[in-house]
Amino acid sequence: MTRERLIEAAHDLFSSGGIEATTIDRIAEHAGYSRGAFYSNFETKDEILAAVADRESARSREDFAKMAAENTTPEEKLNALRNFAIDMCLDRKGCMFYLEMEMYGVRNNSSRKMIADFVGQDTHTGARFLDALFKEFHVTNAPSTELIVSSFISMAQGLTMRQIVEPDSMPETVVRESLALYFDSVITSCIPQLRKSPPCTDEAPTNAGKGRL
Repeated sequence: MTRERLIEAAHDLFSSGGIEATTIDRIAEHAGYSRGAFYSNFETKDEILAAVADRESARSREDFAKMAAENTTPEEKLNALRNFAIDMCLDRKGCMFYLEMEMYGVRNNSSRKMIADFVGQDTHTGARFLDALFKEFHVTNAPSTELIVSSFISMAQGLTMRQIVEPDSMPETVVRESLALYFDSVITSCIPQLRKSPPCTDEAPTNAGKGRL
């Protein structure tokens, strides 16, 4: 219980205030424990950062496994993936942790490999799901699924940063529509069966973002 509460506290603080600015004392205080309780479970801030990253990666794998189990047809899985990918990118806390991790890696050589592994695991999890989905659609000639997933994540990061800095000109509706447009364009180009039918969505596109990007 103590370890889990410390990990959750670290996730909160890393996402809201940044990894560099978060101290071990603040993590312990936020979790309701003493500094000694922290050191009974972790030796350094980088160690708890790795624990947070491991937990988030495990949750991502569980989400993809649940999505595969709850949807049976390729079309259902594709629509579930679309909604999941967009909703995940609009999760402010999750996105901020991802961005803070990468910025921390830019500034800290010793942590770079661990952070690259975290990003790579998330990309690989999404790519494996997409690989299986393409097989169900009998897609034989598509770009690398790792490339598709990593480019979607990179686009989502940029949109998230703009939404935080420019909330009036880049509201959540525009971010959602931009992500949906990118997803539908890329996936439709890969799956021939979708080229003669509407994008895999339950909602009609809007003009919310017209002229703003």
